[in-house]
Amino acid sequence: MGVQQEPLYGCKNVNVKEGGNLEGVQQKLTDLLTTWVLWVSSKSLNYMGAMGVQQEPYLHFGLKLSTIAACSCPQSLHNLGASMQVTTLEIPGLVLFSQPQHHDHRGYFAETFRRNEFVEVCGSIDLVQDNVSWSHQGVLRGLHFQHRQPQGKLVQVLNGQIFDVAVDLRPDSPYFGKHLGMKLTPGQSLWLPPGFAHGFYTLSEEAVVAYKCTAYFAPDDQYSIHFDDPQLAIEWPWLPDPFDPNERLLVISENDRQAPTLDTVGLF
Repeated sequence: MGVQQEPLYGCKNVNVKEGGNLEGVQQKLTDLLTTWVLWVSSKSLNYMGAMGVQQEPYLHFGLKLSTIAACSCPQSLHNLGASMQVTTLEIPGLVLFSQPQHHDHRGYFAETFRRNEFVEVCGSIDLVQDNVSWSHQGVLRGLHFQHRQPQGKLVQVLNGQIFDVAVDLRPDSPYFGKHLGMKLTPGQSLWLPPGFAHGFYTLSEEAVVAYKCTAYFAPDDQYSIHFDDPQLAIEWPWLPDPFDPNERLLVISENDRQAPTLDTVGLF
């Protein structure tokens, strides 16, 4: 009994007969799926529907999903639990986690947090609140911190690129007043233990940033340090203003614009 399918754009029909040569069928399907992947990447799902192509391609050909996955999937599902890469940074306590991303024709899948790996590196710390911010290009947020209820933050970019800054405000730290700045993109998470001020500048057209925090947001315990504090001397990678290339592109809240310097904040 033959299984005949409607042809895909640029592909010939494939006839699968019971008792036929499975290796030959797999090769034909591999070639056909390769062409299909290239085609579908440039078409919307609505257009695919208009062309009569089903949206579940692996099941469309009447074979088991495992058979097709074995010969054509770019990533094995068994690799999804691969460990994150951990990098300790110049200021003690700051840690960069790099998560593997598993790409295929649909996009990618990634684990962004594993408590067991986090605890192994950073200790048994409770993360009690999740926050997310959306910012367009040129937005600067920071430098923010809580003093009486300091927040540790696990910062990750879900979309876009930012220049992320952590300032050590731990009174007993030999690195007090020192900072670290680095670019962050999806697939990376920066851990700031309690006692750091945090801020970032948006480099991409837009950026979505998520935070896991060790303490709840306390409106009466919110402080800022000026982003351009000469004592900190942060080298922000300023983008040019599109209306005046001689000026820097900077979008900032009035509260952050008027923030005091580290010397004048009156807490240390």
